Amino acid sequence: MKCLQKVLSLVLALGLVPATSWAHDDVEVGASQIFTSSGRELTLEDVRAQVLNDQLDVRISYERLLQAQKKIAEARAQYFPYGAGTVAALYFLNAWTPLILIELVTSLPSKIYQVQSEKNMRWSAKYAHIALRENVKNQIATLYYTILKEEAGLALMQQEIVLMEELLGVVDEQIALGLGQFEDRQRIEIRLLDLRDIALRFESYLAEEKAAFNELIGQGPEVTLDLAPVRPFLTPGSLQTPASEVVRGAVANSPEIVSAKYRIEAARRAKSSVKWSILSFSGLGFGHWSRVKVAGSKVKEAQLNKELVAANVNSGALVAYHKFQRQVGSFAKETVALDATTLYLRGERAMYDAGQTSLDRLIEVELLYLRDFSEWAIAHYDALIRLDDLARAYQGELQLQPQHSTTVH
Repeated sequence: MKCLQKVLSLVLALGLVPATSWAHDDVEVGASQIFTSSGRELTLEDVRAQVLNDQLDVRISYERLLQAQKKIAEARAQYFPYGAGTVAALYFLNAWTPLILIELVTSLPSKIYQVQSEKNMRWSAKYAHIALRENVKNQIATLYYTILKEEAGLALMQQEIVLMEELLGVVDEQIALGLGQFEDRQRIEIRLLDLRDIALRFESYLAEEKAAFNELIGQGPEVTLDLAPVRPFLTPGSLQTPASEVVRGAVANSPEIVSAKYRIEAARRAKSSVKWSILSFSGLGFGHWSRVKVAGSKVKEAQLNKELVAANVNSGALVAYHKFQRQVGSFAKETVALDATTLYLRGERAMYDAGQTSLDRLIEVELLYLRDFSEWAIAHYDALIRLDDLARAYQGELQLQPQHSTTVH
């Protein structure tokens, strides 16, 4: 009888038949939960409406965004002091998005040629504020999607930890029966300890990041805010607007270029004012023509600046277009890889259910699936970030093919 019990324990330890009620089917379902929405979360439009509204000056929103980005950078330095050189940072390296706010596409002259009350300068300032507002909107989207993909990465890592603990238990059973190596247990335990360490640090960092995000939208750091997961998913054929139209629209709709044009007109008016000042007492003297030449140089400077702005807008739109296409292509490759891993997992699970493979091997495949799912989810949100960058450059309505497939693996 004891011999039979030992044989049964041996079979269970090897995992030749399902030994516990642990639900392996939950791995795919659990991973897909990162895209589940209750309908009560904040959408990107909700966040933008709270940060940018008629009651709040865009410059205040800009300063809030700068402060939020500064605190996030400090949190990264605190929890990952050696940057991308550490294993912990490398684990989430793809989840990090640079949060550098560029005030405008190019640096517009701050001097207003002593004509602050001049009508053209007021119009120039108005369009400069429009450009700043669009940049703040774009950076809000970057931060929004970044938090979502970091939350997804952390949730999937926590699922990995659960699987690693299960794997460690299986190996302990095998060692107790003399069927396993202690070195195998040490290897798994080190992996588990590393995962826990990374998860704890990243969880602390994410809490700091979300606290900074709360301040950006005017909430206290203690308030818990949930962001709405974003789907459907982009494909290489999603964008119907060609590169030539993106560039044309970017130049035609750029508030920076309009602002630069008004500055040219303001400089011309200033030159005219200086030129005709000879008719007044303030214009008398040997320095009059030198002042006219200086005013003329300001016109030339404004014209050259406008050409620089137009060139930057043109090239910026083209760069944004190609970055989007590359990222969507990368997401498509991650989708193919995840599809293959999903089939592999389902085949391995079928073999386990039939008693043809061991539990520890199944768990290793499930861990592989979670890593591939994490990389796929991160690539998805990176594609959305690039799409918003492209929309900012285009300053118009991009034509996107209707998405029919919203299936989560």
